[in-house]
Amino acid sequence: MPKYHGMEKRKTKKGIRYYPYVDFNKTRYRAGHGFETAEDARNWRGQKRLELERGFIPDSSITFAEYASHYLDKKKNQVRKSTLLTQESRIRVHIIPYIGDIKLLILKPAHIEQIQSRLLRTKSQSYASTIMSTLRHMLANAVDNEIIPKNPALKVKLPRIPKRESSILTPEELSLLLYNAPIRERTIIALGGLAGLRIGEVFFLRWKDVNLNDGTISINGSYGPYGFTEPKTETSKTTIPIIPELITILKEWRLGSPSARWVFPSEKGDMPISNIPWRKNHYYPLLEKVGLSKIRFHDLRHTFISILLAKGVNPRDVQSLARHASLIQTNKYSHEIKDRLQGVVKELRIVTTKEINTS
Repeated sequence: MPKYHGMEKRKTKKGIRYYPYVDFNKTRYRAGHGFETAEDARNWRGQKRLELERGFIPDSSITFAEYASHYLDKKKNQVRKSTLLTQESRIRVHIIPYIGDIKLLILKPAHIEQIQSRLLRTKSQSYASTIMSTLRHMLANAVDNEIIPKNPALKVKLPRIPKRESSILTPEELSLLLYNAPIRERTIIALGGLAGLRIGEVFFLRWKDVNLNDGTISINGSYGPYGFTEPKTETSKTTIPIIPELITILKEWRLGSPSARWVFPSEKGDMPISNIPWRKNHYYPLLEKVGLSKIRFHDLRHTFISILLAKGVNPRDVQSLARHASLIQTNKYSHEIKDRLQGVVKELRIVTTKEINTS
């Protein structure tokens, strides 16, 4: 017997994966996901064939809408609240209205193709691909739970996502943006461009998380459209050192800060600023004012990482400062000892104090 009989060997971003299948009564049954080893894939094949030979009969009554409700309920304890709400919204708006009443067992690739075609008429290829990936994953989960024998979405090719042009700022462009920003906006932008914070992490910051004497910031959560959430990953929840220029900016902002609790308080009560109105009313107009293209706030984080790498900082140190779960993420842009990281940021000078301390 060939070593990889009954499975496909594929190279993925996570490494080599094995995708087993079983042919039974003129139907091919596939695993809903790949396995790290051929041995695990063979075990799946043996178990699946045994189930089929014993008379596995999929549930013929459950509709897609009923399954979606079950799927999302299981997800509650597996993903962050914001992720769950985003998935629920996409499924409710873009999928349920079109296939919600269809029995899961008779769902065909043609149904999936229709949803994708409709999305591509009104949404970007990137957005359509994200929704279709969610649908693929849901149906793969149904296969794993033996509700359906195979995943009809696998026969529909995902929309090709156009390669996004780099939106990373040069050090000079970052200096220009900081120089022309009012002090509050300068501080927010500096936390992205000089420390690599995500926008939700910036607006969750409390003054007790900022130690200006030690030159550190503690990341303990995120604030966004769905309220307060835990950090994106366990790696994200940590304390990081910050460069002297950022310490200077934070000290200046604290002198005029209207809150003793939140670093960026809302005018509507004891809450942080909402990031969507801030980007629309302050961030994007500022980019236009200084003649820069409309880049995402998250691109400031990419800028921070890229400048570190360009300056020759050890990728492992960059990984720790960026709080990436793996070095693979860090290497796309080009828990070490705390004292070593402190030394890294003290030597890093992206902009001068004189440039950023001018109102």
